[in-house]
Amino acid sequence: VVAGDTWSALRGREALAIEWEDGPAAEFSSAAFGRGLDEALTVETSAGAYQPPVGEQARAIVVTPGTDDIPAMPTATPSLEARYSTGFQTHMPMEPLNATARCDGDRCEIWVGHQKPHEVVAAVAARLDLAPDRVVVHPLPMGGGFGGREQAAFAVEAAVLARELRGTPVQVFWTRADDLRHSTYHPASRHLLQGWLDAKGRLAAWRHRVASPSIEIQWGRSFHSVGKAEATGAWNLPYTCANVRVEYADLRVPVPLGFWRGVEIMFNNFAVECFIDELALQAGRDPLEFRLAHLGEAVRSLGALHARERIDHD
Repeated sequence: VVAGDTWSALRGREALAIEWEDGPAAEFSSAAFGRGLDEALTVETSAGAYQPPVGEQARAIVVTPGTDDIPAMPTATPSLEARYSTGFQTHMPMEPLNATARCDGDRCEIWVGHQKPHEVVAAVAARLDLAPDRVVVHPLPMGGGFGGREQAAFAVEAAVLARELRGTPVQVFWTRADDLRHSTYHPASRHLLQGWLDAKGRLAAWRHRVASPSIEIQWGRSFHSVGKAEATGAWNLPYTCANVRVEYADLRVPVPLGFWRGVEIMFNNFAVECFIDELALQAGRDPLEFRLAHLGEAVRSLGALHARERIDHD
């Protein structure tokens, strides 16, 4: 709906009688997706370079760096095993997504607050079948982005409408409801962690399986290190342990995915730090002391300094 003011456009849209087709994702559900993630925590790992899974079938790879061999885990039962989960999350910045475009002849100008203006140029040029040098983007300040303004759909929408109204500027904005329904989402995830403690209550072995949809693959960035990217925060532990194995399992979803600040490290760190707390409890040790005892030398002095500051403050 195109109108002379925002209120009229919204009222016009509310008056539309729309019939929707279910589309190819009609059978997708939270329950089915949750089962898929749980199954992905148990699939066998694959050797060699990463290959995207076919359909909804997950494939797991070992992403622990620094070795060509798959690290073996102890045959003994883990001292502790735990599972964690996170849900889909949306960016929801203060300023809803919006863009203004004006098209005249074979030239299109766009005024938009965007994290990657060059990608707006590429997306609009491809959609309108224009040469990239005929698309001009005027970057504007934005009321938050956090990864949500890396996708260009709202800017392309403005350009498509502006092409229909040659020479007339058209502003498109997504309401908060539009943003929640149609934006990109930070992936949901499942985590299986296993820890083995020695007789002194120290970490002897650590295994972490991360299962989540891959932003990288959905965005067409299918490269050999994709598993390492999605398992960031899991494979680069700050804690010392002689035997570490980290795995990543991808599960395809029709939900549009997007990068959220912190990206994958956010939900992986959540699982890691929760498990460290539980291992400390299992070992009968203070969680802070347990962490300091396992920190690498490069960060131990900084950690000790922060600990002293915390004690002084308390």
